[in-house]
Amino acid sequence: MRRFLTHGSCLFVLWTVSVAWSATATFTPAGSTVVPAGTSVVFDVTVTVQSLGGFNTADAVIGSDGAIDVAFSYSAAFMAAFQNETTPIYDNGFYVQDVFVGGNNPTSVGTSLLLGTVTIDTTGMTVGAYLVEIDNARDGASTLGLSGVTEALVGSGGFQVTPPSGEASFDAEGSRYLAIFPGDGVDPVGYFVTPVCAGGVGKYVGAPSGPFNVARLVDNPVNAAYLTPAQWGLFVHLTGVDIVPEQAYDLQEDLGTPGNPNLQPPLTTTIWLWGDVDNTVLVDVDDLICLLNAFANILTCPIYAVDLAGEDPDQIIDVDDLIGLLGAFASEPYFGTSPCP
Repeated sequence: MRRFLTHGSCLFVLWTVSVAWSATATFTPAGSTVVPAGTSVVFDVTVTVQSLGGFNTADAVIGSDGAIDVAFSYSAAFMAAFQNETTPIYDNGFYVQDVFVGGNNPTSVGTSLLLGTVTIDTTGMTVGAYLVEIDNARDGASTLGLSGVTEALVGSGGFQVTPPSGEASFDAEGSRYLAIFPGDGVDPVGYFVTPVCAGGVGKYVGAPSGPFNVARLVDNPVNAAYLTPAQWGLFVHLTGVDIVPEQAYDLQEDLGTPGNPNLQPPLTTTIWLWGDVDNTVLVDVDDLICLLNAFANILTCPIYAVDLAGEDPDQIIDVDDLIGLLGAFASEPYFGTSPCP
């Protein structure tokens, strides 16, 4: 089926294909695992068919765009059930790091089975949130099958990398978001953010709120938040009208009190390219796939990367975010106002 979407003077033609995303890969532990940099993250991956009565073939590409070192080992249950297992094949090119695994058996092995264990070494990784996932968006063709009939296989696990020593950190996590890791101190602290440019005006960070722990800069220092790291939360996701693509920002901890600042030396980071939701410094079809997956409630990129629309992003992925990305894909500039005069 063909759908047309107009944006400005451009006409985009989107081919939509009905795909049964029915087979699932469950990553355990669920939720988002938090580890300091240099510590390994370990997930058990269980695969399950939905509409088929069982499966006797399995093919899976498991990968991550953020991870540097991904390793895989089959479970004893999988090796006992399958007559033939594929020796893990690494670096297939679907992700920065990925591995192809699977096997086949003459008869069904049941409807659900522990595939194996994925281990990610976080040494050298920057602070932030990451996904490791079963690919079915980049031609990885991950499937479970029975007698030649297949179900597409999808699933992902999340993890967050914190600084190894527990000190505060500051990094970009999208075209419209910055991430603050408050560290492991116990005293209240404020945060002062300044765009790095001639005439850039610094502002304090207000209190975070909502299920995504999102904060915004405040125009009046009276509204600045001074909270303990525990009150700030594990990560503070900073967005709003003042946070714009490709802009560098300084973050300073304020160890003083309202009206009596004690600003510390700055940490500096730069927001991603407009529309570059997978941070490859290029807006291409992979970015569009990430956003379309999020639109279908399948997060193959973190929500902070695909939440583009509006001067004040709302953590809801909808058609406005898609239109924003299509504009970036067509080399249209960011629509908002720069914080630099």
